[in-house]
Amino acid sequence: MSKELAKTYDPKQIEEKLYERWCENKYFHAEVDRSKKPFTTVMPPPNITGKLHMGHALDNTLQDILIRYKRMEGYNALWIPGTDHAAISTEVKVTNQLKEEGIDKKELGREGFLERTWQWKEEYAGTITSNADVYKQYVTLPDYKGVEVSVDRSSLTVSDDDVESYISKLLSQTATTETVTEGVTASGDTVKLDYSGLLNGEAFSGGTATDASYTIGSGKFITDLDQGLIGLTVGQEYNIPCTFPSDYSSSDLAGKDVIFVVTVKSIQKSTVPDLTDAWVAENASTLGVEATTVAELRSYVKDYLTSQAESTFASDKYQAVYSKLSENLTPSGYPQEELDSLVNTLKSNVESEFNSYGSSYGISDLDSYLSQVYGFESQDAFNDYAVEYAQQYLLEKMVLTLIASNEKITVSADEINDMGAQLADYYGYTNYQEILDNYGNEMNSEVGYEVLYQKVQNFLNDNAVESES
Repeated sequence: MSKELAKTYDPKQIEEKLYERWCENKYFHAEVDRSKKPFTTVMPPPNITGKLHMGHALDNTLQDILIRYKRMEGYNALWIPGTDHAAISTEVKVTNQLKEEGIDKKELGREGFLERTWQWKEEYAGTITSNADVYKQYVTLPDYKGVEVSVDRSSLTVSDDDVESYISKLLSQTATTETVTEGVTASGDTVKLDYSGLLNGEAFSGGTATDASYTIGSGKFITDLDQGLIGLTVGQEYNIPCTFPSDYSSSDLAGKDVIFVVTVKSIQKSTVPDLTDAWVAENASTLGVEATTVAELRSYVKDYLTSQAESTFASDKYQAVYSKLSENLTPSGYPQEELDSLVNTLKSNVESEFNSYGSSYGISDLDSYLSQVYGFESQDAFNDYAVEYAQQYLLEKMVLTLIASNEKITVSADEINDMGAQLADYYGYTNYQEILDNYGNEMNSEVGYEVLYQKVQNFLNDNAVESES
């Protein structure tokens, strides 16, 4: 019997381990390597024809997955941010608006058209407050102050072990590697191997590979095989008895006893440097840490981990607060145009993804793509999901917008610039202006939305009543 999945997804159970594996194997890292087959894609920036929404997130997530998948396959994969997109669609929007007024853009000239474009931007940037009047037709807010939530404040404690564990990961990022064709395997080694899985003496589907690369202890293989790779001599053939877990995804193999015939062909040995003041001074900039000594590094890491813990706690608390609020939220409807836009964007993105990548997966029709990639039985099932997801997204947006209006929560230009500076630092830009130069001043409005909704979430957290879980 297959294992019954939990009805709610808990990312903490699996995502940290996966992320560590991605970092260890540098699946986020790109550099010129002409020995590998190249693979790339372009990420278009958002534009002021519409707000940032789940469609943008979905599209960018799919691109990230695709790039990382191709990098795992051994391609020299690069994800390139695009910069030549938004102006065209924005121009179309403004031009159409002028046509409705009986104005030809050529009559305005360059400066006149730019002025109308800025008017469009300012109008669009101000839709948060104006939308509140619309949203009142559909949502009656429950009492959003004093919401009782159960929290676990122990998650805010950062121990010395946590600090040392994080520093160990930093050290591993600067480890030197050497490929050897003799010796014995150990946990943590990355090995090149041939293997063939045998069930009742016969090879089974998916159980054979040549020149496979595997990091021992990563957990990608079943436990018996992973641990069975420890202590093997390069060049020798081994029979490793294994038992598949009873809840294994393939019912043909679940609980079955098999033999893996394995030959390790080479070992990639890593040498992790010692933690010294000299190492910190040499690598701090590359690793993105602000320290010149070991003591400063430990202090910096503790502050960083504490900040991360506080951010995670705040996010979890808000989700608990909103979950409680949503129990008493029954919208009378949704702004149909906005809802349709969200649904159509989601559908369009998935259809575009299929048109672009379906053939590379050997999938020739959208129904099969939706089934194999996303697990939907049909387009109708996906369409139902798209509507439900869009409704949930829009409901939360309406609630946050109405609370912002009720509590007169606003966003200043300084707050937008502060958030912009943080974004610039995070994404490696010199300053926020560089982002605006690349993506257009419409980013001000998008950043403004993020700041506003974060302020509302903080307001809800501050006014919630905590009880220890």
